Amino acid sequence: PYAHIDWIGAACILLFGFGWAKPVQVNSNNFRNPKRDMAVTALAGPLSNLIVAFAALLINNILSLIATKTLVSAFYYIGFFFYYIALINVSLAVFNLIPIPPLDGGKLVLEVIGRIIGREVPLWVQGALSLIGIAIVLALFVFMVFQDVGRIL
Repeated sequence: PYAHIDWIGAACILLFGFGWAKPVQVNSNNFRNPKRDMAVTALAGPLSNLIVAFAALLINNILSLIATKTLVSAFYYIGFFFYYIALINVSLAVFNLIPIPPLDGGKLVLEVIGRIIGREVPLWVQGALSLIGIAIVLALFVFMVFQDVGRIL
C-alpha cells in the first residue's frame, strides 16, 4: 500500500539496486492462532513479490511476442521495463527470506525455534537478534556499495 512507501528507499532501489520500505506493524493479538498466523504473515510479503514478478513476466512475454510480430520497438522497451519489475520483485522476495531478524525469513526462524523449544522466544532475545540482524544487513549494504563503486572506478 501507498502508506508503506519510503520515498528515499524507493529512490535508492532505482539508483543503487538496494532500498527499503516502512515496516508494517502486526498485532498478533488479532490472530486466532498467533504462532501459525505470524508465520503466514511473514510469508505474505515474499509471496506477493513473487506474484507481482509472475504478472510482470507474463506482460513482458506478451509484449515481446507483439514486438517480434509487428517490429515495433516501443513494445520491446516497455517489455524490458516489466522484466526489471520482475527482477526487482524476485530479488526482494529472496532477500526477505534470508533468515536474519527483522527480515521475514528471520521471523520464520524465530517461529520454528519457538516450536522446537515449546515456548515463544523471549522478546528481549528477539529485540537483540533484530539489532544484530540490522547491523548485518547494514554491513552487507555498505560492502555491496563499496564493491559497486570499486567496479566503476
